[in-house]
Amino acid sequence: MNKFFYITDNSGTIRTRSQLWMGSINLLASDVKDMVTQVLNNLGPDDRIQHLLITGYGRPGFQSVGSGIHNDNSGGRIIQIGGDGHILAPANQYLSRLNRKFISGGYLTLGGEGVGQDPRLLQQLSMLLSGIYVQAGTRNFVSLQPGDQAQVVRCSFGNTFQGTAIW
Repeated sequence: MNKFFYITDNSGTIRTRSQLWMGSINLLASDVKDMVTQVLNNLGPDDRIQHLLITGYGRPGFQSVGSGIHNDNSGGRIIQIGGDGHILAPANQYLSRLNRKFISGGYLTLGGEGVGQDPRLLQQLSMLLSGIYVQAGTRNFVSLQPGDQAQVVRCSFGNTFQGTAIW
């Protein structure tokens, strides 16, 4: 079965959305390890991820997963590119556990505000997860509701596309 996961930052600094997407598995994550563990625990042996949406604070090239609006020097509560151009540890090790768990054509959406303004993070995540589509908005969002359209950057391996997409 293909599954859709809706992850919300559980730092307390982000308001949980009152309307979550119907049909999704809705999880609160305190850090990247917690998020990955919960996703894997919700997958059976034949299940695959169709869409993984991470909501929470963001900025260009930065997605919070448990740190709210704060930086996390340990790298465990953020997904961000480090000075070497790669995803900061330990988030990269935890996220690599999701490799090959997505369906062909599956995708990861980083829902933080403006994350897609720096596509290097999306490119690195796509490579880490065997070329799945990774997308993020280029502007700040008022809401993320089913059917919303937004300007996004979408990456798969080294290919980067920019345009309007439906979330």
